[in-house]
Amino acid sequence: MPQDFKVAIQHYELAAGQGHPQAQCNLGVMHQYGRGTALSMKRAFKLYELAANQGYSAAQFNLALIYRVGGAGIKRNAQKAAFWYRRAAGQGDAQAQCDLGVMYGAGIGVQVDQRQALRWYRKAANGGHDQGQFNLAYMYATGAGVDRNERLAIKWYKASAEQGHHYAKKNLVIMMRTQEPPDATDE
Repeated sequence: MPQDFKVAIQHYELAAGQGHPQAQCNLGVMHQYGRGTALSMKRAFKLYELAANQGYSAAQFNLALIYRVGGAGIKRNAQKAAFWYRRAAGQGDAQAQCDLGVMYGAGIGVQVDQRQALRWYRKAANGGHDQGQFNLAYMYATGAGVDRNERLAIKWYKASAEQGHHYAKKNLVIMMRTQEPPDATDE
């Protein structure tokens, strides 16, 4: 059956108007990417806000991402990005958990806190998120914010590599050959 974005928009508009957060979020995606409607980041943003404020984690993640990168009339705001990542991450969104770990690790919108970075990477990794697994492995391999642990580094590089993560594959091979922590982006 072919996709009919115009029909989808009509149904999402109806449900979104009745306060349904999933419909609000899906309609936001349609506006964000111009599917079946004119592209409008402002409209997408407003719809994500409605759904996020009702606790819908996908909308919370989308808001966090918009605040993190800015654009289309929406100013970058790392503190608001961290706030919304934290809300989505708290509901089990593995991508939000990983991104929140990055923010804590680099001090983006929050104070640098390697323990919090480790906490959120671990949650993302346990949720099967390949980048979360890679980031956790890297922390264990290098001792960044945690005691070096080659066994755990290899475990998490392997998990990430099994999902096709390029750098995890590379770092796993290096660690298996040398048992030394590799540089994460060394080509």
